[in-house]
Amino acid sequence: MAYRNENGFIRSTNTTTTAATTGTTTGDNDRTLLDKRAIQELIKQVDPMMQIDEEVEDMLIQIAEEFVDSTLTASCQNAKHRKSNTVETKDVQLYLERTYSMWVPGFGTEDPKQYKKFLTNDALKASLKTPYMSSTTNSKPSNSKQ
Repeated sequence: MAYRNENGFIRSTNTTTTAATTGTTTGDNDRTLLDKRAIQELIKQVDPMMQIDEEVEDMLIQIAEEFVDSTLTASCQNAKHRKSNTVETKDVQLYLERTYSMWVPGFGTEDPKQYKKFLTNDALKASLKTPYMSSTTNSKPSNSKQ
């Protein structure tokens, strides 16, 4: 079953359906992006002697699913902002660049666009808060001879 979400895009539901005659269930709840075997293979590539708990495996799977879900949601919003019904690589790329500073090679231009964030420090903030004082308002020269 599919429905339109709040962004106007079609999404499938994760509900399970029960067969009336057999009593078996089928659905998308059992499907994950990574299974525990894939997580273990990735860890063995990093360190063949490392062992992790099942809770850590579950947490890594959950983090991967949340990453993909947030990326897809933001990419759909970018496509909708462009007034398009199709998500393109530039929609995904924009989200990954701006959110995670992540550049995926092979998509778009080879030279990533650099942008600077405005950085402020405490001294600059304090100087901006103080009122501008002119040197001509009721000031006496400090180097005057008496």
